[in-house]
Amino acid sequence: MSKYQGDPIIKSRLEQFRKKHKKKCAIIPRASDEEKSKMKVIGNDKDILNDAIKTKSKKIVTMDKKFVKKGNGYEGVEILSPKDYTKSKKRKRKD
Repeated sequence: MSKYQGDPIIKSRLEQFRKKHKKKCAIIPRASDEEKSKMKVIGNDKDILNDAIKTKSKKIVTMDKKFVKKGNGYEGVEILSPKDYTKSKKRKRKD
């Protein structure tokens, strides 16, 4: 269970983020057990990465610092914190 679960401030920030970026967000279909068994990561990260790969996602935005560190770059999926995602968007606008 996430330490942020139930935190009203975090929940509010996540909702603001979702509303701002809703055009780039999608509902991801669940992966099959066969597809999951091929993944070499564990736990919930397995589901998240597999779903991202299945949908050809280029980025995952998460507040889970461990997931950002250990999963970044796996199968070409960039894993970012909301802060880093926002910074990358600002950089692209300046270029």
